[in-house]
Amino acid sequence: MISEKKTTIIVTLLIDNESQSFFDQKRKQYFPAFANFTEAHITLFHCLPNNEIIFNTIAALTKNTSPFKIDVTDIINNKNFNAYQLQSEELKNLHVKLQQTFKSYLSKKDFKEIKPHITIQNKTTAFKAKKNYDEIIKTFIPFPINALGFTCWNYTKKNWGQKKDFYFEK
Repeated sequence: MISEKKTTIIVTLLIDNESQSFFDQKRKQYFPAFANFTEAHITLFHCLPNNEIIFNTIAALTKNTSPFKIDVTDIINNKNFNAYQLQSEELKNLHVKLQQTFKSYLSKKDFKEIKPHITIQNKTTAFKAKKNYDEIIKTFIPFPINALGFTCWNYTKKNWGQKKDFYFEK
């Protein structure tokens, strides 16, 4: 288990290996190396406390959740940012359920409705991001990926450290 320290926990969605490899490759291709601290991911919560309540809640939820499909529907471009847009009612419902459970722990950012995406480029110029967007969108065809569980990351000052995976079991 991740030890309790003065760190926070980032909760991301665990996806199938083939999809993870695809998005990791895109992130490596487009994300500036100086700012790329981790693999591609779908962030559910940015800043939860590092305590057993969080881990126990997530572990219990995975026992009653089945793997599900997520549709990759579009490419998002916003100034210096490119990402794959995702759509899944199951994901939105799961996020709301976790928000309700973690209500007293949530940051302002984590209270917001989830807009699921996988960032493949950030912290670059708007010109470069638009150029890459134009390149990516030319060949984009929507496709599905599989959600398999959650990953909890131990986070300290730009360092995505030790992690623990929780797989859906239903």
